[in-house]
Amino acid sequence: MANHWKNNLDNFDCQIGKLIQEARRYPKGSLERNKRLNQIVSLMQKSGKIMKSYGNINFHDYQEALQKSWKYFCGNLCEATTAKEAYNPDKGSVFTWFNSYLKFAIIEILENNKQEYDNRIFPIISPE
Repeated sequence: MANHWKNNLDNFDCQIGKLIQEARRYPKGSLERNKRLNQIVSLMQKSGKIMKSYGNINFHDYQEALQKSWKYFCGNLCEATTAKEAYNPDKGSVFTWFNSYLKFAIIEILENNKQEYDNRIFPIISPE
């Protein structure tokens, strides 16, 4: 059973790698590239390899970080638009690359939440 699970994960990696190569052949914003990106996102979500949580982030903030990460992912998978460089498979798996950005997005949200909390002014109510 464990071997079947590993084969499934390897199959996800192979399919995703093939789709990344295909997506890179089409121009940014084209229907064909967007189809490949949608297929890649769907396979990654089904794989179970996406980081589920980090620290003490709540569900709403996790979803915000996840959405931000998918936007970054789709914008930088084929060419760099908001990153220094596009995804490079020679540097690591697409899951490692995605999860690294997701972790960064979560930490950023947690830090912003803490800063907002620290900057709140709590009125002092004196007893009459």
